[in-house]
Amino acid sequence: MKPSLEPWHNLFTQLKTRALRFVIAIGIVSLFADMTYEGARGITGQFLFTLGASATVVGFVAGFGELAGYCLRSITGYLADKTHKYWTFMFVGYAVNLLAVPALALAHNWPLAAALIIAERTGRAIRRPSVHAMLAHAGSQIGTGWAFGLHEFLDQTGATIGPLITALVLYLHGGYPEAFAALLITALLSLASLVVARIAYPSPHELEERKPTVLQTKGFSKAYWLYAVAGMCIAAGFADFSLVAFHFQKANTVPQSLIPVFYSAAMVTGAFASLLFGKWFDQLGQPIVLLAFFLGALFAPCVFLGGFALALVGMILWGLGLGAQDSLLKAVLVSVIPSDKRGTAFGIFDTAFGLAWFAGSALMGLLYDKSILAVVIFSVALQLAALPFFLSPAPLNNSHSCISHLRGHNLLMPNSALVIEHLRVDFPEVIAVNDLSLAIEAGDVCGLIGPNGAGKTTTMRAICGLQESTRGSVKVGGFELAERPDEYKRQLGFMPDFCPTYDQLTAWEFLDHFGRAYGVADRDRRIEECLQLTWLTEKRDALCEGLSRGMKQRLVLAKTLLPDPKVLLLDEPASGLDPLGRLELRKLLLQLREAGKAVLISSHILSELSGFCNKAAIMERGKLVMSGGISELGDKLNARKMSLKWRVNSDKALEILRSATAKNLATTGNSATFDFEGSTDTLDELLKKLVAADIRVSEWRAVGDDLEQIFLQSGAKELM
Repeated sequence: MKPSLEPWHNLFTQLKTRALRFVIAIGIVSLFADMTYEGARGITGQFLFTLGASATVVGFVAGFGELAGYCLRSITGYLADKTHKYWTFMFVGYAVNLLAVPALALAHNWPLAAALIIAERTGRAIRRPSVHAMLAHAGSQIGTGWAFGLHEFLDQTGATIGPLITALVLYLHGGYPEAFAALLITALLSLASLVVARIAYPSPHELEERKPTVLQTKGFSKAYWLYAVAGMCIAAGFADFSLVAFHFQKANTVPQSLIPVFYSAAMVTGAFASLLFGKWFDQLGQPIVLLAFFLGALFAPCVFLGGFALALVGMILWGLGLGAQDSLLKAVLVSVIPSDKRGTAFGIFDTAFGLAWFAGSALMGLLYDKSILAVVIFSVALQLAALPFFLSPAPLNNSHSCISHLRGHNLLMPNSALVIEHLRVDFPEVIAVNDLSLAIEAGDVCGLIGPNGAGKTTTMRAICGLQESTRGSVKVGGFELAERPDEYKRQLGFMPDFCPTYDQLTAWEFLDHFGRAYGVADRDRRIEECLQLTWLTEKRDALCEGLSRGMKQRLVLAKTLLPDPKVLLLDEPASGLDPLGRLELRKLLLQLREAGKAVLISSHILSELSGFCNKAAIMERGKLVMSGGISELGDKLNARKMSLKWRVNSDKALEILRSATAKNLATTGNSATFDFEGSTDTLDELLKKLVAADIRVSEWRAVGDDLEQIFLQSGAKELM
């Protein structure tokens, strides 16, 4: 009886369900949290006024609190990454953030109230980067757009309900202290929800498959900084609601009693927009980002230049832009930052975003006193200026195709399918890879040659991101791992020298399991193709535990080919194969080469590599001794193997060959093979000498380029 595949088929569904529940759990925490502090923010200005604070004090407290909160995020994000105490930062942040609000009920003078208001903003800064970093883990299972969009929806829902709570308390003839005190209930509900989330999901990082370590160890990628600039443009051009409300009142385009209603409409729009934009982003990618922020940029002419109806349309567009900021901006960032630096990345981004918002708001305030049209132009121009920065990083590409259709498809790939530049990997007592640079084009099969310990396997693991590098960069299909990790990995297939199989699965079930994990389109047909390519069709229903070592090796090769990667890294793929299997492997590699794949293959059996490699890279002690085309390397080393056949004058022919520095001369009747060291011109002179001696030459050709000869001539150590 075959073992049930249900646990394997349900694995990813379970992970997705758990990830979704985690996002909802954190969303509920944010729901109650936003009820608390957003409910308070609507009345803090009036409360400070009743305590005797001047307009200058009110403006300073609000502005300084926001600015300090944004600036602090770059520090708290870095510390969270450094210590990996994300839950600790969340608990401390939420406690300070939330408990400062009901404490305002006890403030009897404006300095104490001002300190509590700033403390509330500080608490939010402490926990915000950690929240986003943990949500990103869940996003790897359910989609980053959906994770951040759903969280923002719950967040904005709380932000809409909170002011209604304080308004209700005030309507029932309560005072400001009573309104703040009422928010203690939502604050405690938020903290209780946080405790439940911590107990239920103590290790959110386990929701995410371990990402390869990026090859850049300092700073962030170019794509990250481009997105940061885009975020700053959006922040600087996005008018704060306080200025919008000021204009509605001054221009009398919206009745005073309806201004809060317009704001609520915008917040509701933002909540649902974040939900929809996040879901659509996971499905469509970049176009949704461009559409969302394009629509958001159009709010300014509507709210500042239009009447009542256009003002309402403008506030809906304003809400769309607001919803896109926390859902889409964070989602696009996740794809270009390493998982172990997300807190830092989100913190720096938020700091830059906050500074740009502060500067833009101040400048728009100054422009408003001069010209409303200038405000509109400034707002629209800056937000539209952000769009090109979203276009700069390479777009998503989810295509999968079969080997038989690759020839045309590979025309879309850059010629240099794999580019390694100055790669270095340091171990505690040795430099495993030292300043290695290598380029392999589509249609190349490059043999990576070297003795044991030369750094071949470490190089391959570093290319995949499985081994952390000290410095250097790698591009696969034009993508860098640090900038576009998903696209980078989608282009790459790695077959290690040893890869276990699942003994209780059949060959078909093993491939089906990984096909589901890879998201392979038309999976059944693709599995059949890979079984056929690796000569395992007859073993499709055999359990893995009953397969020979060679067959298991073929099965792992089939798994590597399954998602149709454009670049293949094969580490000793012939290990365990019988002579027939090695011949079939050679045929397959020639087929892959013809289909336009780029293959980097290591092996100790150099005679086998000679049959299908058109390039070679020779390593010793971590360094690249030489690389290039096989014939090119032969020319560099002035070494080639020749075959000669003649009809008469055998003795004379052999005499000439012996006098012409021919080495390893082997004769059989009227034919001979020999190794010749010298230039092409010298070889031509040898042929002329044979013809001049009346030796009737019937064959004169190079016998395939010999990798073993090239390796020995390169000066590297003998293979072990």
